[in-house]
Amino acid sequence: MKIKTLDRIKLKLAGGEVKFTIGIDQDWVLTNLTDKWLAYYNTIFSDNLKAEDITSWDITEFIKEEAKPFMHNILNIHKFYRDLDITADAQRVITKLFDESHEIFIVTDPFTRMSFKSKYDWLREKLPFIPSRNFIFTGNKGAVGLDFLIDDGVHNCESFQGLPLLFDAPYNVECDKFYRVRNWQDIEHTFDCKLDKVLEFYREKKTIHL
Repeated sequence: MKIKTLDRIKLKLAGGEVKFTIGIDQDWVLTNLTDKWLAYYNTIFSDNLKAEDITSWDITEFIKEEAKPFMHNILNIHKFYRDLDITADAQRVITKLFDESHEIFIVTDPFTRMSFKSKYDWLREKLPFIPSRNFIFTGNKGAVGLDFLIDDGVHNCESFQGLPLLFDAPYNVECDKFYRVRNWQDIEHTFDCKLDKVLEFYREKKTIHL
């Protein structure tokens, strides 16, 4: 973990004014992409796959073999993202973090060229106060040098060099290597009054060098 991040957390715990850099994943963390994706998949390929059936981050491990070459094409459907609701309390908590002068970044995999535009437009609509220069479209989140990353993907938490906060999802329930946040209220409480618990967790787990 970056020394500067640890120093900022210690200052925050001591009552100081601190500005963190916070990365937030889009899919599942900000919006429930999975349910709509599965609805299209089940209709097209005559399946009955449910979100609770998916026990790892890679959804393609659980779909029919003949669907695998086409699964990401579903995300290319015109305006696929545009009617997805934002996760409960996300907008309120992100606004609060932003107003507290933390620098917010959206760090998300673009998947495809068409879904990139759809995801970008959705972010501009739902979180217009975040400057578009803070939208980071990448599949390599380990290359992003921020203090925190809120993400549902275990592999993204593993590669991240700061402090990951694992956002609760059906396919990551078995992972105990990363500090888990259950919802956006939990994220709010974490930054308000539980950063000491985050440090204590990682010191015990030794997942990250502190």
